[in-house]
Amino acid sequence: MEAGLQGPEKAVGGGLRLENVEKVDINVRKLSVTVKEGGGVLSKVKTKLFQGPVSKDGDNFRSNILQDVSLDVPSGSVMAVIGGSGSGKTSLLNVIADRMSSGGLRIDGQVLFNRQPDLDKVKHAYVLQQDILQPRLTCRETLHYAGELRLPSNVSKQERKELVEQIIAELGLKECADTLVGDSEHKGLSGGEKRRLSIGIQLLANPSVLFLDEPTTGLDANSAYLLVQTCHQLAAKGRTLIMSIHQPRSDIFFLFDKITILSRGQAVFSGDVNKSLDYFGSLGYTFPDHVNPADFLIDLAAIDTRTPEQEEASLQRVKRLVDAWNEHKYFPPISETEWVSEWVPKMKAPLGREISVLTRRFSVLSYRDPMGLGGLFLECTLMGVISGWIFYKLDDSLAGIRSTQGLLYTACAAQGYLLLLYETYRLCGPDLKVFDREYNEGCVSVLGYLVSRRLSKCLTEDLFVPLIFSVR
Repeated sequence: MEAGLQGPEKAVGGGLRLENVEKVDINVRKLSVTVKEGGGVLSKVKTKLFQGPVSKDGDNFRSNILQDVSLDVPSGSVMAVIGGSGSGKTSLLNVIADRMSSGGLRIDGQVLFNRQPDLDKVKHAYVLQQDILQPRLTCRETLHYAGELRLPSNVSKQERKELVEQIIAELGLKECADTLVGDSEHKGLSGGEKRRLSIGIQLLANPSVLFLDEPTTGLDANSAYLLVQTCHQLAAKGRTLIMSIHQPRSDIFFLFDKITILSRGQAVFSGDVNKSLDYFGSLGYTFPDHVNPADFLIDLAAIDTRTPEQEEASLQRVKRLVDAWNEHKYFPPISETEWVSEWVPKMKAPLGREISVLTRRFSVLSYRDPMGLGGLFLECTLMGVISGWIFYKLDDSLAGIRSTQGLLYTACAAQGYLLLLYETYRLCGPDLKVFDREYNEGCVSVLGYLVSRRLSKCLTEDLFVPLIFSVR
């Protein structure tokens, strides 16, 4: 709910409310991520191109993506991770969100949530940098279908509807609730509205911790400000938000409660926003007037590679900043404790409802694609006419019978192949991207997706198309 909304809190799903958030503190201690690569020429080139510190261990090169990073994010606050390109912002976010796993990675240090290392024991969500949405669904429909896939069986239809309306009000999407999402070819939601809709999908699970990967990328200045302001309001309800962000403007910068500044995978500052400028001022880097503080801090931590002299000077400056922060910082060790709350189950619809929801969604998407339906029926009509004209009025001789056999074989092969091409073309659009996102979020299964996709095509591709093709 927005700050101005009043009235009693509405219980949803047996106690599920947007206002009822379990508070989670995040503590990161001495976090380091190392990539081990072979000693081949390609690996050495990749290592040289990488911006982080590099060491040699036998025949392996080690690239330090993150090195000795510590930070604290209390509940009810927003932390921004800033830095230049290649500084490790997204890597830090992914490690904390437990989304970085590979056989070539070595992760050292502690990441604790209420002094417990298991992220799965808290409600959490991750908002991707790209908005992966179905362009032919409205804002309200997108949230409705997402709610049916994410919320457990004990949440009734009316309660899901009320929760969707709360999220629409919370994110300021009332005016565009019945507008199609749209894409590059069809006008729909603006970039800021799509980004808020992506956040709304994740809010359906009422997460205590929300991760956002560069949420303002691609947005204009006003949309970016409104988005971060919305995140600030979400944190005011008790949520913990961590986002990576690239060059926020000054009014956005002061909406954050805490910031972490990275340079080549190392922290040069992590703490309260209001203390950052004074800290760097104490090191001799005075904040000039009429300058965006975020730009000032990012420039301090950036490596200038335009000339060897400038690169050496910037490397020395960054080394001084890292050394100064290592001497100044104080993050007390955090001991792990027994988890006192119950295990948080993965919110997911049962297979039967998953198939039902996906079938209805695929059907709506198909019927809102007149060009696709028209092309499908035109293709089967033309193929039927051409095949019928070529093999028209075959006689009952041996040659005619063999021609009929050839017709049946050719027709089945050609029609099946064309339908396969058409289905492949459709999957190359947003459908497969949406499936990847929902599958990674644990909302859909491969079996449910395939079964529902075929069920939604029964009336068109599996019934009418063969009938039209077979009439000649």
